[in-house]
Amino acid sequence: MKKLALGLTLVLAAGSLFAQNRSVDFQHATFAEVKAKAKAANKPIFFDGFTTWCGPCKYMANTVFTQDKVADFFNDKFINTKFDMEKGEGVELAKKFEVKAFPTFLILDTAGNVIHRIVGGAEADEFMEKVKVGLNPETSLAGQKAKYDNGNRDAKFILGYLKTLQDAYMQQESETIAQGYLKSLKENERVTKDNWEVYNDFVNDLFSKDFIFILTNRLKFTEVAGDSAVTAKIGSVFSSKAMSLLVNRRGTVYSKEESKKVRDFIGTCGVKDSQTYLALLDMADAKAAKNGTAIAALAEKAVKNTNISDRDSYNILSQAVPVVTDYGTKNDFQVLSNAIDARISTLKEEKAKPYFEQFKKQLTDKMNEVKK
Repeated sequence: MKKLALGLTLVLAAGSLFAQNRSVDFQHATFAEVKAKAKAANKPIFFDGFTTWCGPCKYMANTVFTQDKVADFFNDKFINTKFDMEKGEGVELAKKFEVKAFPTFLILDTAGNVIHRIVGGAEADEFMEKVKVGLNPETSLAGQKAKYDNGNRDAKFILGYLKTLQDAYMQQESETIAQGYLKSLKENERVTKDNWEVYNDFVNDLFSKDFIFILTNRLKFTEVAGDSAVTAKIGSVFSSKAMSLLVNRRGTVYSKEESKKVRDFIGTCGVKDSQTYLALLDMADAKAAKNGTAIAALAEKAVKNTNISDRDSYNILSQAVPVVTDYGTKNDFQVLSNAIDARISTLKEEKAKPYFEQFKKQLTDKMNEVKK
């Protein structure tokens, strides 16, 4: 009886080993041949645009597309194909379909027209749900665009359409639609829970009319969205603008005039945590002036502040460390090195530790160089 039980166990174990052995059947053919197969089978095309160096691309290929339930779903619904966006025919297809991030997944009709677009990987169940959205003419990217072009401006529809555009990594289109939608509203129509989501996700320009509207109607928005959400939104816009002047991101180039303009605006608004934003501007000014001692002291205070995220601390150090190593004193090196140690001890993400340790190494190497 024990032998029988053991044999049954082995059979079951072997069955479990070989149960997950199906994978998505990606056609290795030219795009023209794939379209011909799709037309003959009367099935849409699932297009995987990948690169060899993309981590999420590898995860999808090795972990998601090799699961039975995923394979069965895609092999039943689609003619599947994949192209390296940096090689062969993939280069032209990347241009044709405006692939700007990887992986990009497309649902195409048999003629090769885009029905839906998904950018980025996900776990199996979540990813299949996203694909099902694309298979539904009511919720697909093409279907929602048609509704929008036909004049649908219902708030819930707009929110859904904007989410679809975000999933498609169509940032410029989503921002244009969000701004156009908000502009179309009468003032007494703006402050609703649904509209707050549009303000929260798409209003990021410090000096825009829409952001000023948030500031002047803060109490009204608090009633529909809650104080913490509104406070966080206002803080993120101020912080992002000040940080952009420090790190020169999002097309922002530091200027003393722009720094003063932001500083004056903060002063007139009476926002919470204004000292945090002003400190970022002080660092931007010190960086521009190549003042190693000033930026070391400011960065020390900032990175020790646990209210600043690990990401912002990293961004601050990425700007402060080069200035200190080039223009600071040995004391400045030590001040910033101690601050990095303090930050490492409070990191929320352990995987971020090596990046902070690299900053410390830069300072240590410079200190050793100075000693020589």
